[in-house]
Amino acid sequence: MTNEWHVIKGVNSAFIGTGLHIKLRDNNLQNIVICGFTTPHCISSTVRMAANYGYTCTVVEDATAAFRLRNHRGEVVDAEEVHLSALAHLHDEFAQVERTETVLASLSGAVSQDEREGGVRS
Repeated sequence: MTNEWHVIKGVNSAFIGTGLHIKLRDNNLQNIVICGFTTPHCISSTVRMAANYGYTCTVVEDATAAFRLRNHRGEVVDAEEVHLSALAHLHDEFAQVERTETVLASLSGAVSQDEREGGVRS
């Protein structure tokens, strides 16, 4: 048995209609690592709501992505440019943006510290 939760969402934010905020709050979890699709839509909406609820968010740069878009002028904006722009809008205001190896290294350190202290990490 794992401590894994599954949240099925029907709109752009993982907090709308899912009970996620209640689960996080009831389990005293304040730090959220966010991965998924797409950076300017679902990721951005979820991160902004999480920050408004007071959570500390980390968006994993290389575990999120975007599609190319057509802007208001009818010009095609490359997927990488869309992705990087969305990350720039989130970084330092709503979240920290990190790469996978950095997030895993910080989680590894937290688990090791919990193990040294005899605790269990969830």
